[in-house]
Amino acid sequence: MSISIRHGWGLAGILALLLTIGCFLKPIEPVGSVTGTVSYEGTPLDDGIVSFINYDQGVRVDAEIQPDGTYTATTHKGGLPLTEYKVIVFPPEIPDPNPSGTSEPGLVLKTMDNIPKQYRAPKTTPLTCQVEAGENAFDVEMKN
Repeated sequence: MSISIRHGWGLAGILALLLTIGCFLKPIEPVGSVTGTVSYEGTPLDDGIVSFINYDQGVRVDAEIQPDGTYTATTHKGGLPLTEYKVIVFPPEIPDPNPSGTSEPGLVLKTMDNIPKQYRAPKTTPLTCQVEAGENAFDVEMKN
């Protein structure tokens, strides 16, 4: 009889654990991966960040530009939610080469003339990308 009670409490504990986990799990949303090349007037960038932003969905995904100009945008879920994004490009942060003498050295954006100003902000960028399920290719071709 005592064995049955112990098993009953064990089963109740497992059931409570599964219900608790189930409350926190959301259904898996479909996602899409995005890869491409970032270039300025035909020449691939060798540094920087490409960012996919959708304020309505509350999503921003940054991808580091590789030395050959390629990038891969992904998240811990394996990709980006399916929606349309504004795409911006900006330089990486580097240690401030001219720190003030009164504070800790900070970070500044690296000087990169091959990223025109219009591509650095969501309000001014002409770039948009619709992410579909599966693999997406999106090359960023900037011009002055």
